[in-house]
Amino acid sequence: MIWKRYLIRLLLRLIDIDDKPLEDDKFLRQWLAANWQDKGFQEYIKRRDRLFLRELSGGVGMSARTHDDYVQIIGQRFELLRFADRCKKMFEEEKKKK
Repeated sequence: MIWKRYLIRLLLRLIDIDDKPLEDDKFLRQWLAANWQDKGFQEYIKRRDRLFLRELSGGVGMSARTHDDYVQIIGQRFELLRFADRCKKMFEEEKKKK
């Protein structure tokens, strides 16, 4: 089990994307920060995350999933959480500037 956690951490570090391009675009930073403040956006993130977790735990009808389905759902969840994290970081940075 420990080697699985280590491998997952290693893979996440390998696919981690540098945030430098976001720092250069003023309008993109403002848009990301505005997203985080929006209640609808936060509800969307929560709803999608719950949907992904539900699908990973068996989904509707508790039908068996293929390995590719699991990988796709995990990738979509990772992308969602990464986007939410970027929005939160930009909001916090904009808040510090004010």
